[in-house]
Amino acid sequence: MKSLFEVVQSILDTAAFVSYSFGLTLDQIAVVSVLGSLYSAVTVILAWIFIREHLQWNQWLGIGVVFAGIVLVNI
Repeated sequence: MKSLFEVVQSILDTAAFVSYSFGLTLDQIAVVSVLGSLYSAVTVILAWIFIREHLQWNQWLGIGVVFAGIVLVNI
């Protein structure tokens, strides 16, 4: 039997997919694609906050590059 964590994770993952798909139907493709590209950086930051994952300098650099890329795409 699945644990409560797995059930919550599945529900949130499905909600994210539905929200992404719904956003694409509203002609907000530029905004949705930029926000969708943040998922990897947000995952790493949440791991750092909640499970005290120790990040190396190159991981912080990667997060910075993702955010810089998003800023440059929006200019």
